Amino acid sequence: SVILSECFWPGLQGEEVKLPQDIETELNLYASKYGTLKAPRKLVWKHHLGVVNLDVEVGGSKISVRVSPPQAALLLAFREQKIWDIDALSSKLGSTPSNIRRWAMVWINSGVLQETRATNNSMVFKVCDTLTEDHGGEMDAIDADGGGVSSMEEQLAQEMAVYESYIIGMLTNFDSLPLERIHNMLKMFVVEPQYDKTSEQLASFLGKLVTEDKLIMEGTSYRRVSK
Repeated sequence: SVILSECFWPGLQGEEVKLPQDIETELNLYASKYGTLKAPRKLVWKHHLGVVNLDVEVGGSKISVRVSPPQAALLLAFREQKIWDIDALSSKLGSTPSNIRRWAMVWINSGVLQETRATNNSMVFKVCDTLTEDHGGEMDAIDADGGGVSSMEEQLAQEMAVYESYIIGMLTNFDSLPLERIHNMLKMFVVEPQYDKTSEQLASFLGKLVTEDKLIMEGTSYRRVSK
């Protein structure tokens, strides 16, 4: 295949995760040998990207799963102990509690893990004793999780989010403004980070703010939702 431009690659979510030490050791060994054979090229691993095929056994029942590396790393932490609270897992895997719970959901939904509350009301995950009858067989969690790849719409929304406060501020000072006026004011006044979007991209983002009930579109103009 021919790579024409990096612009053709989908956006990659910046999630980092600490892999189990035994897997990390093997990856480092592979990267070291690659660097020796292919010098000066070297491998830089993106631990949150890729696909892992696992056969998981719970209480004598087996389930074959296709998951992301973070989801696999989370489950493999239960080789050390059967119960983890979310803060301890967050520290072990080097990620946020929100990511931990999202990665754990695939195992909760498949009946491998159970989510409970400790006496101090902290979130706790523990290995189930058995798989229920409605679980088992094969499961593919990559499509649901996205595999660390964000859509163009998601990437644009993330890039545009920094300008939301400027837009809300404009529409606080002015009753309403048309698209082109907002676009020109952003180009004029926003220098850090520099506003470099097209009017079409701005229109898409303003439409998102309308959907979220933050703005109202009246004719060709936008105004702030009254609180």
